[in-house]
Amino acid sequence: MSSKINETLQALNNYWTLFQQEKISPQDIAALSFLSYYHFLSTSPSFYQLQKHEHLPNNNEIKSYSMASDPFILNILALSPTKNAPMNLYELFNRITFKGVKLVAIKALCLWYQQKFTLEVVDYIPSPLDILKMQAQGRRCISILRTPKALVQRFDHNRNVQQFLVHDLEHAWQMFSSSESSIAQTQVSQKLLNLYYSGKIDFLFENEATTKSINYIFSDMNTHPQHTLLSLKSVLLDYYKIQTGVNKLDFLTEQEFSRQWKLVCNSLV
Repeated sequence: MSSKINETLQALNNYWTLFQQEKISPQDIAALSFLSYYHFLSTSPSFYQLQKHEHLPNNNEIKSYSMASDPFILNILALSPTKNAPMNLYELFNRITFKGVKLVAIKALCLWYQQKFTLEVVDYIPSPLDILKMQAQGRRCISILRTPKALVQRFDHNRNVQQFLVHDLEHAWQMFSSSESSIAQTQVSQKLLNLYYSGKIDFLFENEATTKSINYIFSDMNTHPQHTLLSLKSVLLDYYKIQTGVNKLDFLTEQEFSRQWKLVCNSLV
């Protein structure tokens, strides 16, 4: 294992201890972990850019971790304590952009600092069903992964450990950036959870392909409810195609598909 990975692990564990001792906030542990990953992932000295403007209206009363006495983070960012450089995490993230990172992820972190919503911090990957249960309660979580395996692992869609964290922040933005969206997604998650417990879609877990698709809908699709509905219909159609081994369903199978879809649709609409 490389020295940079070992140094990153040590820093992550130190920050996690501070978080458990409630010496730093949930927002701080997310921001510090995001930056720490750059210690071994970054190959470019210009992986970020500081903006003159703020991403979101600032609130000077927001408290966040001071980087001024943290050489590990200052070294990653190649910053020194000056009057012009932001020296706390909130100020930094409200003025920074990163190569390859969608701005909505950074804005989500800033909104979280502003306490516009709450995220639960865990150090593992919850199951798709657990994520659906959280969403049904209007909640989301963020995974801070800090094991030797996680630091070198590739996750779904070939994401590395930092991209996995960024993806969680993107989901937070999708769910909480507007109250209307949050309410709609919570409601559809409640209906999906009830549908799961009703047993009406148990058959979709009979093969690997549709199981993977259902798990994706449960955990990775907090978008417009209509999109969720159409995606579920597509999974149902795929199930019958797999069962029959053909792309075009015969008359009887088409009727069975329509019957099942009506049952599912009535549960969600």
